[in-house]
Amino acid sequence: MRTAFAVADIYLRLSGFRLTLSDEEAFSLVVGVAQCHQEVGDVAKAFRQHLDPPP
Repeated sequence: MRTAFAVADIYLRLSGFRLTLSDEEAFSLVVGVAQCHQEVGDVAKAFRQHLDPPP
């Protein structure tokens, strides 16, 4: 999941977006997915809530 998170972050940055998750929030999200405590919808919701659009 760490690789998937990094790739998603890079893709979003290349598209002009920026994730605003704190390090702690990102860590909790990645660990939650790795431990099967997060559903795909939860991850999508977290990304939507912490996404700055392009300027």
